[in-house]
Amino acid sequence: MEESKKCPFSNVSFGDGAASFSSSTGPRLATSKRTDSIASYGSSRSSVGTLDKTPKSRAIRREVETGIGHGFKRCYYPDYLRLDQLLSLQRPYSESCEGSEHDKGFAHDEMLFIITHQTYELWFKQIIFEFESVHRTFSKTIIEDHDMALVNERLSRVRAIQSLLVGALPVLETMTPMDFLEFRDFLTPASGFQSVQFRIIEVMMGLPLSKTRRMYGSPEFFTSKFHPSDLERALEWENRPSLAELTEKWLERLPLPNFDWLSQYKSAVYAMLDSDEQTVKQVFGSTSISDEESVDGEDEEHPDGEGGGGCPFFAHQGGRGAERLEQELQALRATKATFESLFHDEQHSEMVSRGVRRWSRTATLNALFIFLYRDLPLLQMPFQFLQNLLEIDNGFTQWRLAHAQMAQRMLGTKIGTGATSGSEYLTRAAKANKVFLDLHNLSTYLVPRGMLPQLPPHILKMLKFPEATELLGDGMAKKDAI
Repeated sequence: MEESKKCPFSNVSFGDGAASFSSSTGPRLATSKRTDSIASYGSSRSSVGTLDKTPKSRAIRREVETGIGHGFKRCYYPDYLRLDQLLSLQRPYSESCEGSEHDKGFAHDEMLFIITHQTYELWFKQIIFEFESVHRTFSKTIIEDHDMALVNERLSRVRAIQSLLVGALPVLETMTPMDFLEFRDFLTPASGFQSVQFRIIEVMMGLPLSKTRRMYGSPEFFTSKFHPSDLERALEWENRPSLAELTEKWLERLPLPNFDWLSQYKSAVYAMLDSDEQTVKQVFGSTSISDEESVDGEDEEHPDGEGGGGCPFFAHQGGRGAERLEQELQALRATKATFESLFHDEQHSEMVSRGVRRWSRTATLNALFIFLYRDLPLLQMPFQFLQNLLEIDNGFTQWRLAHAQMAQRMLGTKIGTGATSGSEYLTRAAKANKVFLDLHNLSTYLVPRGMLPQLPPHILKMLKFPEATELLGDGMAKKDAI
């Protein structure tokens, strides 16, 4: 009889090293009564070993032990999840220092703090796992439709995880600032800044460590915060193409319509801007202003507020209607200049050199085409992919800002435990660390659907799903007609 196989997760032992760790920068974690009661969970297997001695319970036990009908010993839930090890990893520093010179009493809320951040790290691991899958797919020269569908599933999962990251903060905020101060000193110099996995996520997306270093002025300060082996893990990903770079290359390769679409789009843009100018003049006044003229002080002769080009809404401003009109027209001219930079290679390259844009003009125009004609069947998955990247970028910005607000609540203007500027650093990072800047800027270049250039019939046919007659052939179509 064939010997039954053993579940690979059954009764796995990690040894003492997995249940405790020591740090060269902090006190060694000591075993205590409180954490012993938690760490011992699942170690005795009493839930199976003490079943009632009834025929039914003995039958259940035989199935658990022999795995009837499966060919191997059944996995036991605590073994599969390795709960012995997982639940022994919450060791509050405030508890390990009981009885020592650093004893300040057990800080009850430190357990919440540890579990929340350990949960974050587990979700970061899952995000990296999903990003690795997307990275492998987009490293291919040709990306099939089914690959794109799978990529969108992976990225949608990351977006769902991000909602959990933000959703965990209200739980952490049940801890008051005074509760946090009970154990804050034990954390120094540890900091969430040192989350290697989050740094890897940033690098994988397209935020190089060099940019993060510049936020501190000194590269040495940044690198000194990490263990060399951890820093090496992040640098390993920096030497590979990021998701932003892979997306740019993919956009450049897209076989989008080969016709004079750009000139038609340019005409639509100018028509839209002319319409906007007429609306501005109707709302803010009827004064005609050329690109070179200024109207500063034009209506100073109307101190009673009846100037402003006859716009009653701004009459109460004491004749400032013309000034506001010029401001709005100046904004329209700036918008027109932004569009012009998209139409010319030299201007686009200059904006890339200034860091205002990052992708090539070809990639940007192809992304714009996808956004404008997103409703066409064969552009829906590419649009969903770009939208997922945009929302993931927004999701991390939202999480950073929420984190900054929580830090402000907990710390006020104190520096963080990692010697950073606390909430000020987090707010600055949230605003500066957008990865997919070009996708964020695409909304500037959208035009109303009614103004979109009409695509030629052969282009529309290429971007729609094939008809049944095309899939089955003329013979099947004739048969159906009969």
